[in-house]
Amino acid sequence: MPARFQAPDRTEYVITNSWERVEYPALTGRSVPSEQEVLTPVNLARLAAELGHLSTIVACGAQAQAAVRALVDLRLIAADVAYARHLSQRSVNMIPGATDTPGRIEAWCDGVLGQLADRP
Repeated sequence: MPARFQAPDRTEYVITNSWERVEYPALTGRSVPSEQEVLTPVNLARLAAELGHLSTIVACGAQAQAAVRALVDLRLIAADVAYARHLSQRSVNMIPGATDTPGRIEAWCDGVLGQLADRP
């Protein structure tokens, strides 16, 4: 297990969404917020409060990446950050370099760890 992610249980990690509202087609007609929505000052303040104490952040998906980049630019977080695709099943199925889900997840993890490798 990598030194940076030592806990084997996901409950030991902060997991949050880039947008506080639930989006799904049957309710809102869409499955994700717009980038403009996740970049609002109110939403960025919420994320900064949730993430500001962390030393490592993995931003999964376009909206999360945009929000975390904004937080870094605004100096509201000082964490080491890795940027990765969202782990929806459709997205996982598009990860190159493996023919099965475990192999694709391993490739995803390698990509994340590779981004963080040069940092203490």
